[in-house]
Amino acid sequence: MQGGTSVAFAGVLGGLAAVALLDGNRVKLVLRVEAAVCVPLAILDTIAGDIHGLPFLAGLLLASVWLVRDGARFVVPGAGARAGRGEIRGRRTG
Repeated sequence: MQGGTSVAFAGVLGGLAAVALLDGNRVKLVLRVEAAVCVPLAILDTIAGDIHGLPFLAGLLLASVWLVRDGARFVVPGAGARAGRGEIRGRRTG
């Protein structure tokens, strides 16, 4: 018998990738790049038939919907940021 916790953890990592991509002013650039690289890798993993890519993508999608609903948006690094502060739909952060 196998536990399946690695599949659940892949979903959690997908959610964290969504946070890194959507709330970028609070996340270091290196983590945003790693999150962006993980998306096509998860797609390739799913195509290859592994069971971890799809939960990652599902976690990414679910967390993205929640974040967008709550007012986050994709952030271009450095755009609108001054002294470590950024904009999320007109609200100042940081």
